[in-house]
Amino acid sequence: MAYVLKEKLKGLKATIKTWHRETYGALDDKIMKLIAEISVLDIKGELTGLSEDETGRRKHLFSEMWHLKRSKESSIVQRSRARWLKEGDSNSSFFHACVKSRRNRNAILALQTEQGWIESPVDVRRAVVSFFRNHFSSVEWQRPKLDGIPFPTLSLEENQLLTCPFQLEEIE
Repeated sequence: MAYVLKEKLKGLKATIKTWHRETYGALDDKIMKLIAEISVLDIKGELTGLSEDETGRRKHLFSEMWHLKRSKESSIVQRSRARWLKEGDSNSSFFHACVKSRRNRNAILALQTEQGWIESPVDVRRAVVSFFRNHFSSVEWQRPKLDGIPFPTLSLEENQLLTCPFQLEEIE
C-alpha cells in the first residue's frame, strides 16, 4: 500500500509542477504584459475614451495584475522561509545579515513627543516608560451603582421546576 501511495504522489508531483509552471511561471513577464496592455488602454482612454467593454477589460487586467503581484510576493516569502530553514542558525553570513537587518528594523532611533523630537537613547527610553506607565495606570472614575433597581427573580417553585431531572413524558 505504501508503494502505491508513493507512486501516486510521484504522479501528483509532476502534475502540480506543470500546473505551477503554467500558472505562476514567468510572473514578471506576465505582469509586464498586463502593464503594457493597461498602458495601451489608458492612452486610448485619454485620446478617444473607452467603451464599457474596454473599461471592464481594464478593470479585469488590473485585478489580474494585483493577483499576480500578491502571488509573487507570497512565493518570495515562502522561498525566504525555506532558505531560513536550510541556512537559518548555521552561523552563516545569511544568518548574521538577517539578525542585523532585524535589529535595524526594530531599533527606535528617534521619537516624536508633545515637546518635539527625542533622539537620545536615554530620553527615548524615559519617554516610552512614561507613556506606558500613564497609559496603564488606573484612573479613578465614578462607577454606576445598581442600588434600587429591581431585578426579576425566580420563586423557589420555579427554580425547582428548572433544575429537576427530565421526565420521559417531557422528552417524548
